[in-house]
Amino acid sequence: MRAISVAMAALLMTGTMVGTAGAAVAKTVEDGTSAAAPWASVSGECQVQGYRGSIKAYYQILRTQDFINRFNWYVSSGGSRLGKKSNIEIRVMHNRPHSLDRPIIVWNSKDNVRKGPGGLSKIVRVERRHRIYITARFDFDRPGLPDFRCQARTRDF
Repeated sequence: MRAISVAMAALLMTGTMVGTAGAAVAKTVEDGTSAAAPWASVSGECQVQGYRGSIKAYYQILRTQDFINRFNWYVSSGGSRLGKKSNIEIRVMHNRPHSLDRPIIVWNSKDNVRKGPGGLSKIVRVERRHRIYITARFDFDRPGLPDFRCQARTRDF
């Protein structure tokens, strides 16, 4: 039976991480020994005509799987007016070197993203051997004008 960290078990059951932020070392349930279970993050951003969107994803690195558990974004408009109906599409992508990349999950916001920070707690399991990256397409609401769009991409991990 594969050991699972106490922190990961709590996260899977409640959706809440136990302990403090940063790289965590958790005790395993199976044999009581310590095992490294580091947390990491990736981020990306894009800009168009003074509008800016950024995405950051947090994940835990385990032996056979990565567990992404949080996506945070930030939307800003410089000096331009930004409406209250912007949209974000987040994709976790499998980077396949010899064929088309494949989406693992796709999440679309409602038509209600506002200026400033936002986030989504969602657990996504990915096989550790797969190279993945995250994209976030931002549609910036401009009342009375066509929306601007840009796409952010993280590095592969």
